[in-house]
Parts: sequence; structure tokens; C-alpha cells
Amino acid sequence: MIMGSPRFLGISWPILLLILAKVNLASALNITIDVNQWLQDPGYEHGGTIQEQIRCYALPFGAIGFASHILTYLTVLCLALGRSPWRPWRELKGRKLNLAFGILGLAITVPLTILVMVRCRNSRSFILIAVWKLILSATMSFMTIHAARIIDPSKKEGRDGEDGKALLAHGWYPSQFPPPYQHGVGAAGMPSASPITRPKNRFRKIMWWSILYFVGALIGLVGVANLVRLNFMDIWQLRTITYVFAGVLVGMPLLALLIYFCGASAGQQTNGFVGVVSGLGWSVFVTFVFLTFLFALYTDWVLAALAGDWVGVPSSDNAAFYWTYFAAKRLSILSF
Repeated sequence: MIMGSPRFLGISWPILLLILAKVNLASALNITIDVNQWLQDPGYEHGGTIQEQIRCYALPFGAIGFASHILTYLTVLCLALGRSPWRPWRELKGRKLNLAFGILGLAITVPLTILVMVRCRNSRSFILIAVWKLILSATMSFMTIHAARIIDPSKKEGRDGEDGKALLAHGWYPSQFPPPYQHGVGAAGMPSASPITRPKNRFRKIMWWSILYFVGALIGLVGVANLVRLNFMDIWQLRTITYVFAGVLVGMPLLALLIYFCGASAGQQTNGFVGVVSGLGWSVFVTFVFLTFLFALYTDWVLAALAGDWVGVPSSDNAAFYWTYFAAKRLSILSF
């Protein structure tokens, strides 16, 4: 249980940060390759085969990359709901430590991604994909930092419902209490009189950072499309993956329109032409968001097909960078 000053598994947040810093330093010291040599030797000469070119790309892909993206999207969903990603039944309360997680993740993933971009300098497609991953990592960190700053500093970092009157005074309503009321005293001994509406979830504001992610996805799309174009006829697995995701790409907008018109025909208020246009607009927007996220998953399997490695296990020269990036990107999931 987390109570009082910010603590995680009984460890105060300054001590935990020191441990994380030492672990990161230890990982750096254990790198058995010279960074300069790693940057100068991308694993292929200019114009090498695609299997040789992808050796410069030291970021997650394949099944590991797929799992990483799923965890990222689940983390964003929990943060947007004001919930802890690793225990979603609890509200976010660790303001200081969550802020540190976001900053530390940003400080680690951005430099590592830049190093990958430098190493892939002979392949414009992989540079563009790395730029997209840099923007995605930065977006995740910015969302974590933003969510931490939204946390009410007066809110107790204990169990939901602790010091209930203080929470009610700040507009927070523990789940075990009856529906919130204004002034007076009700049967349960809690303030009552006239019901009021629970405050709107302020954590949804972090979703504005998705605009930055969409920009990055468009940049990555150029790089992925170029790789697919050059290798489409040579790798049958790549063709199969593309056909499957293309089917989803076509089916999702049609499904969104079908759901909207079925709802309208069932008697929902459409407010005339304006209502129809508004409803269609939201359907298209939601579909666009979903397809943008779907594109990330498609990229994982495209790179796996190009590398001939469906799991996405890094080579020995990339392992240190690969796993450090993967771990740093997961720091946001520890938000509590």
C-alpha cells in the first residue's frame, strides 16, 4: 500500500530514482562495444540488402515491438482515465514520482533514438521510422508528465476514500461513498442536499499530445511505404501482411459508417443535416485515430518480415541499446 509521502513498494521516490540511475549506469558500463565503432559500422555498405540494412535499426520490432506498442496504448488509455497503468482500479496519486518517470523516460529514449538515426544514416527509410519512434517516445513521456502535473497535490496518496471529507472538499469522490452531494447532512453522515455532477475527467487533456504522435506517424508512413514498395514483390510474407492490414484499412471506415447509420435509423437524434455531418465527422475521426495506431502494429510486422525474424530478437551488437530503450519506454507504466 502506498501512503503518506510518495513511495513505491516501500521505497521513497528519491531512493528509487537513485536505484534506477545506478541500474542505467550499470547497463551502460556493461556495453561491450565502443559507441563510436557502433555508429561508424551500421552492419552493411551503402546499398546493401534489406536484411543487411535493417541491422542498423536497434529499436523493437516484430512480436516484441508489437507487445511494446500494445503496452504503450494501454498505458495512454489508463493515464487518460486518471488510472494507474499497472493497477487500473486505483486513481493516479503519485505526482512527484510519476513526473520523474516521465522525465527519465524522455531523457533515455530520445538520445538512444538519435543514435539509431545516426547509425542508419545510409538508409533514409530507417531514419524516417526512427524519427517516428522518437516522436512516439517523446509523446508518451509528455503525456506522463502532463498527467502527473494534473494530479491534485492535496489528494491523499493512500486508499481511495481516505480522509473522505477532505477529498469531497476538493471535488474528489471516493467510490465507497454515496453519490456526492452539496451542503447539508445526509443519512450516511456525508454532506447532502442537492446532487451535483462528478467533475469531468481532467486527465483527458493529455490526449492533445496525440496530435504530435499523428505528425510522427505520417513521417514514419513515408519510410515504411518506401520499404514496402522496394521489397513487396520479393518477400511473400510482406505481401501477406500488407493484404491483411489493407483489408482492415478498408473495413474499419465502412464499419464506422455502418454503426453510425444503424444508430441513426434506430431513432437517435441526428439534428438534421448538421447532425449527420457531425456524426460522420466523429466516425471518420475515430477511425483515423484507430488506423494510426494500427499503422504502428503494421510496421512491427513489416520490419519482422524484412528481417526474417518474427520475434524481433536484437543482434548482439544492438542488444544493449534495444533493451535499454524498451525498458525506458516502459517507465510510464509504473505511474501510480
